[in-house]
Amino acid sequence: MKYNNIPEVLRSEYVHHPESKVIIKTLEDLLPNIKEVQYAKYAWLEFILIFGSEGAEGLIGFIQWMRENDPEGTISTTIGHDVFGRNDTCFSPRSTGYNKYYKDRANS
Repeated sequence: MKYNNIPEVLRSEYVHHPESKVIIKTLEDLLPNIKEVQYAKYAWLEFILIFGSEGAEGLIGFIQWMRENDPEGTISTTIGHDVFGRNDTCFSPRSTGYNKYYKDRANS
């Protein structure tokens, strides 16, 4: 599903998914300036706006896969690449394809 605006994204299941907190916390850790903390939340919302449910489920699925299969692995580089690169021309998130590992809030 594609979204038309931020209010639609705010009502989406992805914003309220437990892994959203992991994504936002990771982005905040990557941003050293305190003013940029709100930017991390907006960046995640804009990522969902641009890539829709497919993108959100891919990034959340990536985190869920890593948690189950490589708990010592690093997720910050993929999260940073995917969310901070969202406006680049011809951009494709690294987490594309992890949709099959996505579990909704009730099953995560």
